[in-house]
Amino acid sequence: MRPKLFDPENILLRFAVLSDCHLGMEPGADDEKLQKLLHTFLHMAGGARQLPAVVIAGDLTKRGTSPEIRRCGKLVREVIDPELTELFVTPGNHEVHKGAFVKWNPYYAELGDLVYRHPLCPGRYRCADGRLKQEYFRSWNFIHGNYHTVICGFHFISVFDYDNDNFPSDLLWLYRQMKLAQEDDPEKPIFVFGHCHPQDTCYGSFQVKRWEIYKHEYHWTTNNLCHVLNRFPQAVFFSGHTHFSVADERSIWQRGYTSINTGSSSYLSIEEGYTQNGNSQEFEDSHRVSNGLFVEVDDLFRIRVTRVTPMAQGEYGEAIKQPWMFPTMRSRDMAAYTDQRGRSKKRPFFPSVQAYVKPEGKVGPRTADLLIRFGTASDPSDMVHHYEVRIIEDGTRKTAACAKKLAPFYLYPQPEEQMPVEEQFVRLGTDKLSPNTPYQVRVTACDSWGNESVPLMWDFRTPNR
Repeated sequence: MRPKLFDPENILLRFAVLSDCHLGMEPGADDEKLQKLLHTFLHMAGGARQLPAVVIAGDLTKRGTSPEIRRCGKLVREVIDPELTELFVTPGNHEVHKGAFVKWNPYYAELGDLVYRHPLCPGRYRCADGRLKQEYFRSWNFIHGNYHTVICGFHFISVFDYDNDNFPSDLLWLYRQMKLAQEDDPEKPIFVFGHCHPQDTCYGSFQVKRWEIYKHEYHWTTNNLCHVLNRFPQAVFFSGHTHFSVADERSIWQRGYTSINTGSSSYLSIEEGYTQNGNSQEFEDSHRVSNGLFVEVDDLFRIRVTRVTPMAQGEYGEAIKQPWMFPTMRSRDMAAYTDQRGRSKKRPFFPSVQAYVKPEGKVGPRTADLLIRFGTASDPSDMVHHYEVRIIEDGTRKTAACAKKLAPFYLYPQPEEQMPVEEQFVRLGTDKLSPNTPYQVRVTACDSWGNESVPLMWDFRTPNR
């Protein structure tokens, strides 16, 4: 008999994680998504007494203004009871402005008893009260949003992180807090929350996009946080910021520690370069996608993470794909969710009834303008992520034109089972052809790891003139 990966009958801790809610002053769909997710988490936990924490890993609001934060608090209080469930918040880039988290902490000012309820005593394992609690509220770490508490015997740590590098003072504070948590119980996981992914870990962290904002480079990731986290294999770090899809299995990564992408409860972003989004990370379907995470720990400190979408019919949301389950890592040798997953899985394929390609349009001596129709591929071990359509010179194998089309996996809780089997099409044009030369249209289905199907092919030759 195979050993259990997780024991649902003996759960010690349940909590929820969201990020990038982007709530503004006007009522709208984002309010409904957030509240439906909160109702779903309460339902999954079995009631408010079984859900001691809801974590927001940054970007609770659109602009970080005091009225917006107050309004968010009102929306949260309509669903959760602050006496039973603590709101655990991390600063995001949308909150850091005009002195926020530099001169004062706007979360505490506007959310009151929802947040920062039980800060840990400096250098101790118990939560502070009285004078020590007031000392924390006067400290730089409090103003910066750094917070360490213990919930149901497990350490929760929020660290201020921003694009590019973390402040050395925050890194030193984080190291000391994690060392304290490790000394308290080296067998238990340490849950850490920030807004930006550590670079080159989970999905979204390896596409570092830079552009000029306020005369400095802006990154999607934090570059030096890993120097602390790599010392603690039992660390489980949750972060958002990129809004990338949690349906992509690269959203969990393990090596020296565990890094998990939290997606967004507001809208989806994805890499540039697909026919749906071009040079933008948003596209037509972006606001149809939303998600949160529900985390459980059993009595052997094994962890189960269920991805949840509120974009489902009915009162509650729906689970996305299968949960991630893993033991608390005590060394990097225990890592299960590594990059090796992509190398060992099966490739996508076109079933026989879908294995066709039908280009339509005009081909000249040097130009082509084609509408390329083709079938829907399948993936036996995960899901089709996108299709690549190329025009290739038959002799040299040089690519004359290329387009990539996303499969609509992000719209369906169980993508491989629910994605519609329908004819796909991509428009492809080029003016880089040579007269009287053989070419080939090649259509390939790809998974998110870069594994490619056997291509569909259609040959043609350009005319002399």
